[in-house]
Amino acid sequence: MLAFQVLPSLVEAVEDERLAEALRQHLRETRAQSLRAEQAFRALGLEPSSNRSGPLEALAKEHDELAEKVVPPRLRDAFHAAAAAATEHVELALYDAAIELAKALGAPDEATGALEESRDEEERALKLVETERRRLAGEAAA
Repeated sequence: MLAFQVLPSLVEAVEDERLAEALRQHLRETRAQSLRAEQAFRALGLEPSSNRSGPLEALAKEHDELAEKVVPPRLRDAFHAAAAAATEHVELALYDAAIELAKALGAPDEATGALEESRDEEERALKLVETERRRLAGEAAA
C-alpha cells in the first residue's frame, strides 16, 4: 500500500519534530484504518485487495519531484505538510465515496461505522497537518 511506503519516508525527510510526530501518529492510524477497510469489505462479502490509487501516486510523485527544490528547512517542512494535507483531501473523498457505496449496498452498521471512524481520523489528521503547515510557514517568514 502506498501510504506505508510514503509516510515513513516523509517522516524521515521532515526536520521539524512536531510535524514528524504528527506524521508518525498518522502512520499508526493508517495501519488501523487498513484493517478497518478490510473488515468493511468482508462485511459486504467482498475480498479486500491492495490497489494503488492513481491520484495518490501522482501526489507522491509530484512531492518527490518538488521537495528537493525547496531549500530552506522550515519552508521544506511546510511543503511536506502541504503535501500531506493534499493527500488527506483525496483520502477523505475516497472515504466519503466508500461510505456512500457501503450504505447503498446495505452494509451492516459495523462496516459503515468502521469506515466513518477512519474518515474521522483522516479529518483530524488533515487539521493537524494544516496547523503545522501554517506554523512552519509563519516561522519561515519571521
